[in-house]
Amino acid sequence: MFLLLPPLLIAAAIILLILAILLLKIDFLIKGHDKQVQLIIRVLGIALIRRKYELRREKGEIFTLYCIDKPQPKRVFSLLDFIKTAQAKRRKPKTNEKARGRLFAFINNKSAYRLRFELDISLDDAFATAMLCGTLQAAAGALMAIVKDKKHQISISVRPVFSKRTFSLYTDCIITLSLANIIIGYVMYKMSKGR
Repeated sequence: MFLLLPPLLIAAAIILLILAILLLKIDFLIKGHDKQVQLIIRVLGIALIRRKYELRREKGEIFTLYCIDKPQPKRVFSLLDFIKTAQAKRRKPKTNEKARGRLFAFINNKSAYRLRFELDISLDDAFATAMLCGTLQAAAGALMAIVKDKKHQISISVRPVFSKRTFSLYTDCIITLSLANIIIGYVMYKMSKGR
């Protein structure tokens, strides 16, 4: 009786590990308001990574992203540097473009995401504000109808603000992926590259 107990415990642990890998969900939560962006990565409801970022416009730059978690802000990303890098890479031939495209298509097919945009707009004239908000809300409704899917949800709301001149955009993005799908996609990527 006791001789069967260790192999049964090992088999049960292996089965639980396999189920955890297959059923584990990773949530990427991105919240943005005005110039602040917050990134939270959760596994099983536990926040593993929390980062706060700020968008700044500097002289000679389009915009720059800084990590503001610590007292001394750290430069993370600059759109101008990204454009220069993209132009330099455009000259080089891409060997694994098909494999990368298949990887992203597989992950996009297996992932579920919810995007929410809340836009507050106000101009000097109340009539112009109402017309602009109505036009943007109609375009947003058409976009939401095109993307309507059970796995992919987009919610866009445009609200007029008549008290003061303002432009505010609040974004909320949740992407849900299974760890097993990430591993399978990576293996497919490596196999299609020929490694």
